[in-house]
Amino acid sequence: MKNRHWRPAAARQSGWFGTRWVGRQARQREAMRSIDFDLEARRISGDLPPEPRLVVIGSSAFWGSDTESICRACGSRLADIENLTLITGGVTGVGETVGRAFHQARESSGAPSRVFHILPVGSDSWDYGVTLFVGNNMLERREVLVRLGRVCLALEGGPGTDHEASVALSQGLTLIPVGRTGGASGKFYGRMSCPKHLDPKSWGCLGNPQSELLELTDAIGNLVTSSLSVDA
Repeated sequence: MKNRHWRPAAARQSGWFGTRWVGRQARQREAMRSIDFDLEARRISGDLPPEPRLVVIGSSAFWGSDTESICRACGSRLADIENLTLITGGVTGVGETVGRAFHQARESSGAPSRVFHILPVGSDSWDYGVTLFVGNNMLERREVLVRLGRVCLALEGGPGTDHEASVALSQGLTLIPVGRTGGASGKFYGRMSCPKHLDPKSWGCLGNPQSELLELTDAIGNLVTSSLSVDA
């Protein structure tokens, strides 16, 4: 698949949180106010399995030294959740690593993969899971992506992840940011308190850099499972 490492030119020149990229986002958002994101989400939902669904968002390239291993272990752990559908934004990094680990674990157990990728129209399909297309650019895709589930898991992330997490919260999704991975996830974790329906100890693991990998991935699995149960 070409152009997997999607990174806007403005972000490359001025940094992920540079003013040029933020300004560009604002102009794009202004230009697309007439697009019905909810309608597009309902259309795409017709091609997805029913709930439970989990949307995974995050960096397209890893920043932290242990984020890749966290994503890999996380994908394998999430595959144990019965009938869970995993939805990614169709880019490398967090989405691909969690998605592939999830897919491989499901294949090994003989269970249906239930991995779906959401990309703009005209993009290439992935070589695993099912790729669906919506929108003409990544901003439109982001708006629709987080409307496709009830729970959103975030690791690392720049302005795109920041945008997706903001939309997720505005749409009433449960956001689970793995704060120790930094970036947008660290930002949201620092601003949020543990939701009342979730286990505070598991929530605390998300921001604790001393948590062992198994402890962290079990905490993520427990938080996702609890969120899906409450929101059912």
